[in-house]
Amino acid sequence: SREIAYSPLPKAYQTAGPVPKIPTGSGKPCLLVFASPKAQESLPVLSMLADLAPRIEPKVELVRIDPVQYPKGLERWKLKHTPTLVLLTPSGKELQRLEGQVSREVPLEALAKADIKPL
Repeated sequence: SREIAYSPLPKAYQTAGPVPKIPTGSGKPCLLVFASPKAQESLPVLSMLADLAPRIEPKVELVRIDPVQYPKGLERWKLKHTPTLVLLTPSGKELQRLEGQVSREVPLEALAKADIKPL
């Protein structure tokens, strides 16, 4: 089994304290990331999103919810798998759900489909 290196998440992207408020109230669409840095299967997605964060954060609020830390997040969002990405409108309506491992292009395509153009 090979080691998976991943970039540290931007400070605002880390989960701490109470479950994040969804929608965030920022007026921007929200990309929920249900993934745990302690789960091997989540590391590639977390690494990819950490790399994409500078391009997409100006247009989209990134919120990571660790399903280990916040198991109630799994119930509310009816998750079947982790990692899972859920793209929401600013008001909280689900636009798209991406489950499991996804390539770098998939979240960018989901944003483009929702007419959100990353930098």
